[in-house]
Parts: sequence; structure tokens; C-alpha cells
Amino acid sequence: GTLIMLDPPCVLDFYVKESHQRSGIGRSLFDALLTHARIRAEALAYDRPSPKMLPFLAKHFGLRSYQPQPTNFVIFDLYFLSSPSLNNKEEGSSRRRTSDCILDTTGNRRKVNPLFY
Repeated sequence: GTLIMLDPPCVLDFYVKESHQRSGIGRSLFDALLTHARIRAEALAYDRPSPKMLPFLAKHFGLRSYQPQPTNFVIFDLYFLSSPSLNNKEEGSSRRRTSDCILDTTGNRRKVNPLFY
């Protein structure tokens, strides 16, 4: 396997008051985030997504498949299909240093861990 370090923007959970859920507010908030950041939902890492966040991402963005991590970070499998950073590894090196996350890959198995310094 190879070791590739990534620096995807990370999203913390967000909350919409229960009396206002299921009215499109969460989708509007998340769409505003994506538009402002000029990024797609699959290009983000999610830090400890709540039980409601995962179905939200599946319903609105088709994000379902990921490898669970002991750190509770989630990067969906679609990230690896759409990320140009994975195709720009430094020649002769299987490591790439960034600030937030590390990706260990072995065949089809992917793990993401945050780096703590």
C-alpha cells in the first residue's frame, strides 16, 4: 500500500432546531457553505458526523459509502474518485505532507486519520 497525506477541508456538524427540520433549511445552509467554499460535498472530510448528518448527506448528495475510522473522521469513497490531489503525487514519493489528514491505502481499503502535532 501507499501512504498519501491529504488536506481536505473538514466540516463539523451543524444543527437545525427540530421544529424547523425537514423544511429545507439544512439543505439551504449546506448549499450556501458549498457555494461559498466553491467545493462539492464529496470533497470534504466530516469530523464526527451525527446520526442525522450521515442520512442527510446520503439523501441530498448521494454520499453513502465510506470506511469507518477509529478517529471518527469520514471521507466518502467518492472523494477518491473526484480528487485531483490524489493524481498529483510527487514523483518518486509515496508520501505527501499536508496539515490535517493522513490517508493510508492498501488495495481497496482506505483509512483516514487526523494528524495531531
